[in-house]
Amino acid sequence: MRRTGLMLNRRQLIASAGLIGAGTLLGTRHAAAAGFPERDITFMIPYPPGGAYDEYVRAIAQPMAKALPSKVSVVPDNVAGAGGARAANILYRAKPDGYTISVLNAVGLLLLKLKGGTIGFNINELTWIGNLARDQYALVVAEKSKIRSIADLQKMSRARPVKFIAPGPQTTSYAATLIGTHLLDIRKEVITGYRGASASLVAVMRGDGDAAILTLPAVSQMVAGKLIRVVATFEKTSSIKGAEDATTLNKPDLAQIIELRPVAGPAHLAPDVTATLSAALIKAMHDPGVTGWAQKAGATLDPLSAEETTRLMHEQSAFIKRWAGLLSQT
Repeated sequence: MRRTGLMLNRRQLIASAGLIGAGTLLGTRHAAAAGFPERDITFMIPYPPGGAYDEYVRAIAQPMAKALPSKVSVVPDNVAGAGGARAANILYRAKPDGYTISVLNAVGLLLLKLKGGTIGFNINELTWIGNLARDQYALVVAEKSKIRSIADLQKMSRARPVKFIAPGPQTTSYAATLIGTHLLDIRKEVITGYRGASASLVAVMRGDGDAAILTLPAVSQMVAGKLIRVVATFEKTSSIKGAEDATTLNKPDLAQIIELRPVAGPAHLAPDVTATLSAALIKAMHDPGVTGWAQKAGATLDPLSAEETTRLMHEQSAFIKRWAGLLSQT
């Protein structure tokens, strides 16, 4: 299975083009007075090298630097720890001058805050600059499984809890599993302790559990290799032939379960600096080298303006708050 490397509808194209033009002009005008940027920009990655967040930032850093109005570098910096909270806390305390930005596991941080974790602020106090990706989820089983539909899982759950494999309770996949199975009326037992999506998929293949709910890019290679089968996607319209989706299942809320990779700066970042960074980020995401990487890697780019990202993050915050009772039980 291959996902399209760039998700853009007509509205986004118009908004992106407008921001690039307006942002560049605004950035240039203020840069003459403020000189931004005058030095290298640190682009924090809240996890160790080698993961998806690391790959996105390293793919985008050089094209973003080229899109800025001054000749500076955008320097990736892995700041791992506390489930992504270490980088977020450093960002929150950073000087709001545009020289420290970060990609964030936004939903993961919302969950961490909900459960009283090590993040001492509301993430919507940060200044949203743009968005790198928006991944939707799929419910998968082993290729050899007799489970063919959500109805099969519902029937199984009436006899015994369906065993779902998931990474740790602080992960977005775990939250997606809790919310998804609740919406689909599937009685479940969630088995955790697996290190990431790959380990979870291997566990499903060898029969540690019946199913898993993971992002579409995370399952793509094993689906292509006919090791894992997609029963349903949480998309409005499934991108997988034969798989059910939020529309056919009559569960529109499934489509709101997403994993975002937004980019933020500290609180109170100046509007002209925000516009300059946002325009450079969007332009970089249209760079042929970046779109080519995304196509090859099966990554889903979702370039959004600062305004669109801010709106989406407030929507996601409201969505997580709505499910606080369910999510806080774990």
